[in-house]
Amino acid sequence: MAEATEETWAQVEQRNASFARLFSVVRVAEPTPDALGRIVAKVAEDDALAAAMQVQPDALDEARFLCRRFLPYGAQVGNTVAFVRRLLASCAQASRTSVTRLEATRQFASESGIPEHLLRDDQPMESAHVRDFLASRVMGQDAAVERAASVVSILKAGMSDVRRPLGVLLFVGPTGVGKTELSKALAELLFGAKERMVRLDMGEYAGPDALLRLMGDGETPGYLTSAVRRQPFCVVLLDEVEKAHPAVHDALLGVLGEGRLTDASGRFTDFRNALIILTSNLGADTLRARVGFDASGGAPDMASLRAHYLSEVQRFFRPEMFNRMDDVVVFSPLSAPLLRRLVVRELEAVCRRPGLSLHDALLEVTPAAQDWLALRGFDARYGARPLKRALERELVVPVADWLAAHPRTGPASLTVDTGTTGLELRAESLSAAAEGGGREAIERILEEAATVRAEVQRWSRCAPMHSLRRVLAVFDKVSRHTAYWEERALAEENSRKSSEARALEQSLRECAQQAEAIEDLLFEAHLSRTVEQVESLSREVSQVKAAFARIRQRIYSSLFPPSHGATLYLVPGRGAWRQARMLATAYERWTQKASMEKRRGLLAVPERKPSEKAHRTPPPPQWRWTDDETFDKLVVQPVAYAIQVKGGPHALLLAGEHGLHRFIEGSQISMVHAYFEPRPLSLFDLASREALQKQLPKNEVRQVRLSGSGSGQGTLTDLRTGVQQRFGLEGPDLEPLLEPWMQWRVFNSRDED
Repeated sequence: MAEATEETWAQVEQRNASFARLFSVVRVAEPTPDALGRIVAKVAEDDALAAAMQVQPDALDEARFLCRRFLPYGAQVGNTVAFVRRLLASCAQASRTSVTRLEATRQFASESGIPEHLLRDDQPMESAHVRDFLASRVMGQDAAVERAASVVSILKAGMSDVRRPLGVLLFVGPTGVGKTELSKALAELLFGAKERMVRLDMGEYAGPDALLRLMGDGETPGYLTSAVRRQPFCVVLLDEVEKAHPAVHDALLGVLGEGRLTDASGRFTDFRNALIILTSNLGADTLRARVGFDASGGAPDMASLRAHYLSEVQRFFRPEMFNRMDDVVVFSPLSAPLLRRLVVRELEAVCRRPGLSLHDALLEVTPAAQDWLALRGFDARYGARPLKRALERELVVPVADWLAAHPRTGPASLTVDTGTTGLELRAESLSAAAEGGGREAIERILEEAATVRAEVQRWSRCAPMHSLRRVLAVFDKVSRHTAYWEERALAEENSRKSSEARALEQSLRECAQQAEAIEDLLFEAHLSRTVEQVESLSREVSQVKAAFARIRQRIYSSLFPPSHGATLYLVPGRGAWRQARMLATAYERWTQKASMEKRRGLLAVPERKPSEKAHRTPPPPQWRWTDDETFDKLVVQPVAYAIQVKGGPHALLLAGEHGLHRFIEGSQISMVHAYFEPRPLSLFDLASREALQKQLPKNEVRQVRLSGSGSGQGTLTDLRTGVQQRFGLEGPDLEPLLEPWMQWRVFNSRDED
């Protein structure tokens, strides 16, 4: 048995007909749309079941539509099934619990390069915004921008003819007026990047071998066909198409008309997902307009300009090729005011070059120098291209020479102005105060924002979040059944966890988006040296960090049952009450700084009243609240200590104290056991001495080395996180210890005993 596509089998028959006749050919037809829907649904059901995901029916419908519309090569069933499997794998990797139509659209946009807003029906796209984007890239060509914007609108509305390319436009006009730049802008707008443009200089395809080089000969792929097969979603720019060999024009008839090109081996290339742009300079040399300006120095008469170029185009191209073009877009010559605007735009691009930022230098070009550059860079025949050469020669080279000769010693200001012989460069140093801290402050805040974004991504992949997503996936799947709600307590608990999972997902996504937006603003400020924004952006970073801190605590609290507080016991070993008191003081100081409500409980034998006789058998120790007492006034040494804290998720951080604390002072070793309860206990619920002894943890979590002088100073080491802290007479500071422990607990799956 063997399998092959129709094109491959045709090659086999052509190369070795006798070998091909040995096979009985069974042609497998494409399944019907209904059968394709059932196949895709079955594949999605099997794959989603293994990943505990739910696939919405509209997601599969969207996948079938997108593959049918935009994937021309291969069978539709294979394309759709492969895409759905990639979609499910991507959602599983991102720990998503439900696959929606939006997820399918985003996955296809990511793979194809088509921007998401062009594929989504629920996102409007104003034509004015498209025109503004294109006009910002190509100045002074309003008619060309308007026609290019209409192509985008047709594609967005789904009104393009699926049997033809997305558009076939002929750009005509003088050289250097923006024809190639508008093509790049369309590639960026339609397909997400200006690199999505296949550009061929047709002057290189004027020889008799041009057609084979473009299309291939069946053995060697052609330049045009291989590029479009490799990247079908693209702008195809055929530059100076009039210079190509006539045989190339004949081959282009099928491309421009039906969007198909078949090579010598019968293998076809699909151009229906490409925008084809032809450029030509026909008529530029015969245009009777003085250096491209009208009498007032403004734009020429567009009606006469269009009539001139249309006549030249129709005179050169045969009618069958001219009729396959959707439109002829005429570019006008550059006007004097436009050239001055181009100077400003090019100078802004020069100021964003990394060399200036690396040398902490600010470049300023005076209006007189800009006028000088506009005059020096003007050439009626070559358009705007001489301007870029003039900028490099007259401005960039002198600035680069100065930067290379002056190593970075601090912020500097470079001013370019006109002089007696041309442009002159002046340099002066700027004080750090004048610069508002210079780019060092921006870099510091930029690093903070990047760190926050990276941490958000790390926490979104932690084990508690994966657990919450699994609960959400199961809940969404089974909560539709009436029987699920018969066990009310379990169902409500899962419902609460599901709501928390959704809220945390949303909060993490918003936090990451805010950090990314601040990064973009900081990067722009870094390049443009607009240090005035540093203070406001620093405040925004602080707000994001504070919001993320609250999110981290919520993720951490998901490891415990719902609670609005916690209780922590301290049980000192023999002769270790002083050490237990040190820990208790640290806990109470921590709750006070965090503005949390706390109560202190002591388990001790009741004090004997003055008139009371001594008991032959001491009474059992009892718990009592002692918030108003100080440790120094205690008459009877307590058996145990408890602190009840109410403060939401923050109180649960005391779980980091659960375990054995070993105190080393000289040759003496003392032990203090800490036992954590994730709920605030009342006085009557506090455990008895006997119950505590049975529950005391044995895993050692901290080592505290005290100085031998008895001053209370020492060094504390957390054996889980490796954090060390030196403390003085006031004792340990709890806050720097609990944050690392929270991260350790979240990213360590082992439960503590």
